[in-house]
Amino acid sequence: MAYVADQKSLLITAITMLVAAKVSVGLRYWVRYRQRTSLNADDWCALAAGVVFLANNVTMCWAISEGYMDADPATLNLAQLEISLKLVFIGIFLMSNILTFCRFSVLLF
Repeated sequence: MAYVADQKSLLITAITMLVAAKVSVGLRYWVRYRQRTSLNADDWCALAAGVVFLANNVTMCWAISEGYMDADPATLNLAQLEISLKLVFIGIFLMSNILTFCRFSVLLF
């Protein structure tokens, strides 16, 4: 995937950002509940972005635990390189969806 100097820092950052995202989406729903207002399309887009962000972080944490985040592509065998490139594709795909849902959430607000 990419050269990462410190996997521990990357893991801490991923977990911290996941908690922050979940808290912000949770607070959004809590405010809607307290105001006794119905959920709108922007709320559902924010929830979808949170779910896809969770999937992205799970994928990244799995890649860290399997050692794909700090692997030198020149030293990988063909099967490992294939998995590494699939993880890159999955990461790009998930991040594109996260950004799209976030943009829809802002546009629909």
